Formats: sequence, C-alpha cells, structure tokens
Amino acid sequence: MKKRVTVITPLDRSFQFDICSTYMFMPRYGSISIATVVRDAGYESRLFCEMSGSTLDWDYIAGSQYVLFCLLGINSIRAYELTKKIRTLTDAPIIFGGSHASVLPEDCLEHCDYVVRNEGEATVVELLKALDNGLDVSNVKGITYKSNGDFQTNPDQPFIKNLDWKVDIRLMHQYTATPLKNILKSLVRFRHPKLHIPVIQTTRGCPFRCEFCFGRRELGGKYRRRKLEHIVEEVGDIIEVTKMHLIMIVDNEFCADKKYSLEILKAIHERYEGRVRLAVFTRIETSRDQQFLKKMKEYGVYMVSVGLESVSDATLEAYNKKQTRKDVLEGVNRFQDEGLVVLGFFVLGADTDTRQTVIDTVDFAIDNRLLEFSLFVIDDFPFQTKLHNTSQMIPDHRFIHHDWRYFNSNHVIHYPKKMRPSVLQREVLLGYRRFFSLKRCAKELFFHRDLRVAIRGWAVSPIFKSFEKYIPYLEKMEEGLYDENDMLIEEKVLQLGTAREKRVTL
Repeated sequence: MKKRVTVITPLDRSFQFDICSTYMFMPRYGSISIATVVRDAGYESRLFCEMSGSTLDWDYIAGSQYVLFCLLGINSIRAYELTKKIRTLTDAPIIFGGSHASVLPEDCLEHCDYVVRNEGEATVVELLKALDNGLDVSNVKGITYKSNGDFQTNPDQPFIKNLDWKVDIRLMHQYTATPLKNILKSLVRFRHPKLHIPVIQTTRGCPFRCEFCFGRRELGGKYRRRKLEHIVEEVGDIIEVTKMHLIMIVDNEFCADKKYSLEILKAIHERYEGRVRLAVFTRIETSRDQQFLKKMKEYGVYMVSVGLESVSDATLEAYNKKQTRKDVLEGVNRFQDEGLVVLGFFVLGADTDTRQTVIDTVDFAIDNRLLEFSLFVIDDFPFQTKLHNTSQMIPDHRFIHHDWRYFNSNHVIHYPKKMRPSVLQREVLLGYRRFFSLKRCAKELFFHRDLRVAIRGWAVSPIFKSFEKYIPYLEKMEEGLYDENDMLIEEKVLQLGTAREKRVTL
C-alpha cells in the first residue's frame, strides 16, 4: 500500500494581506510540482491549495504518513497554526519548504520537523526515502533540522539539471472550472467573485542580479529549460480542467532565451489553434527587439509583466537593474506600440526614495497609459546575513516587526531612510486610488472604450482597507525615530536592537 503525502499551500484569511487572493484562484506552481514528483516517486499525494480554493480534508490529512507545507511569508503563520491541529491527528513528520522556510528555517523548526531549502523536488523525495528506510538524514542535502536540540544545516542541494517531469494539476483538491454558480459561491464565501488564473512554468533560473529579488537564490542563475512537450501538454490539462484559455507563464524571465521562447509560444499557438492567451514576465530589454515582440503578439501573448521597479535613476542603480528611467519610458512605449498590455511592477522604499518618488511613479503610470500596475514595497527578511551569509536590502535593526504575514510586498515592514513608513504606506494607498480613480476609469472607457482599468481597480480594492487599518500602527511605531524633515534618525533605531514583536495588533 502506498504511503500518503499531503501537500498544503495555506491562505491566511484573518486579514487582507495580499492583492491576488482578493479576486483570483492562482496556484503556486512549485507546490503542484512537489505534489507531482512525490506521486511519481511512488507515493499517494494530494495538494490542498487554499490559494486556489481548496478546503482541507482533515480525514485525509489524519491518514497521511507525511505532511508538506509550501510557504511564503504571507501564509506562514497560517501554516504554524495548522500544524497544531495536525499534531493532534497524526504523528506524521511535518516538512516545510518554500521561500519563507528557505530564508527562516530556524523559525519554521519551532513548528515542523524538517525544512527543505530552495528548489525542493529532489530534496523532498530524497528526504522521504531516507525517513522511509530509517536512514541518517544528515546525508540529505538541502535540509535543515534539529538534532539533540541543535540546528543542523546540511549542504545545499545542487539545482536540478533535467526538469523532465510533467506537472499534474489534477492533484490539486477541488481545482475545477468556475461556472457562474461557482463564481456566485465565491462571492458569498470570500465576499468577492474569484476566477482562475492558471499558471505554467517553462524555464527556471534568472541570470540577472536584482538586489531585492529572491528568485536567483531559490532557483539559481543558470537558465534551465523544461521539455517542450510537457509544457504543451500542461496547457491542454489546464484547458480541460479549468476551461480557461488565459494562462500565466510564471518564469522569472521568460524571454532570456528568445529562440526557445518562440518555440514554446509557436507550439502552444499551433496545438490549440490560437485559442490560448498568455501573460509572461520579462525585462525592459526585451522591448528592444521589435520582431520578437511582433512574434510574441502573433503567438498569443497579450500581456507582459515587466519589472520597471522605479522612475528614479538613483533607485534603479541601487537595485542593480542595469536600466535607466529613459530605458523604462522607451521600453513601455515599444511594448505598447506592438499592442502588448504592460503590467508595470514598481518597488518602493529604497534609501534613495522619498514621498515625491511615489507620486512621480504614479504620474508615470498614468501619463503612459499603463492599464495595470502594482506598487510594491521592499520585501526582505531579517538575519539572512547573520545566519546564512547572504545579502539583504534591509538591515536587521530597521525592520518594524517580525509578523511574517505582512512580509508580502504590499505592507511596509521597514523604516525607510527618507520618509516615514506611514507616509510610504499612505502614498501607496493614495497612488492606487489615483490610478484607479473613477475619473481615470471613465476617461479610459470614453476615449479608448477600455474597461480593464475599472475592472482591475474593483478587483484590488479590498486591500485598501487593510492599508487604512495598518497606517495608524506604523504611525505609532515610528514615533521619535524621524526628524522634522522626515529623515530617519539611525542612532535611535539602532538603540531598539533587533528583537521585534511577532504579532501586529491593529
């Protein structure tokens, strides 16, 4: 009889911590991949992805021999709480993985038995086999665990050379199409209608070194391809299961190998007769190849999600983006000239940023008719340099708290150098409201017959209330730490040390 492995991707609904979960069921590709390789290794596996609408089947979990969690900061506290109930149902080993666990394994080990760091497929299977056979786990690369009360960190697992498995979305519990009745059910259950945004991955690794990004650490800098036939088949599975023809490719940089990118797009386009529309992540440099953009559009790409990051040259240099404000402006225009929708990502809160930087960013997005944009704030984790000798953008003493639920790129978690955290959070809120204002939505509808700004604004609006509730907390925490010009008084922050509260009370 096969041993049972439960894989869980939690969603914390105690507060509106992120934007995506307000209006979409969007699975995390890594958790689907983990469930697949576990199944392929001879286990029975099922994925409960609360981010995609799954409800936990406690009878199934209680009968499991292993329980795996895939964690981001935003859902880690929910996972910690779930482990308490799981411990009352089964003595199965609990294993944490994902970006949060990779960065903060010691914190996670207060709630689990083993942590799998970074790319997890090979490590998870090796760990399960070792536990099955009573072997010494000290030989399993890529894990952290406790032994005799001490933390043991094994050497890193090499990144997987051959990504030669086909991911099976059918392993996701309750992942089905969303007919009108299900949309109405989601309106009742979540107070907001939700639709599927299916995802696929075609490559791993990113050759770039942006200062604020975890992607390179998790998946490496070497560009690795997945098999073309697997990608095309997975698209078919998505269409069959979800009835959706709009799919997001979640590679860190889809266009790093343009020749292979076009092979993928052409194969999907031909196999499904042009019925699939795709969104991809790429960089501003991609816009310089006009013929490539034309082919992307021809083969079904309708939106490019681009890390514009900033309209400040000083901040772009601090981020090591290798681009300028001029590059950003010209690139956006070139994408749009080829009929591609630009979803612009901006990251705010660098030491070079001021309140005016946020205002200028929103002005840029409106003036250049971005139909979608995201105002992120710097997301980082403490103690990376101290514990793992890896770089971090935010020094340990400048974190406001250690409530991981807010470590989600939407909420300010640090003391910026040139503006108060409450000012940054308020300007993010005002920026969203200005970008999605009724006046702008009406203008887009009247002059361009385009409803997308209005729809997107309505979709993201639930998080605005969380910003409003969070700002008074920030105002309280920043008292006495800034001068009359809103400049951080570094000496006073240093006096606070590095210990921080683990739960924010609003």
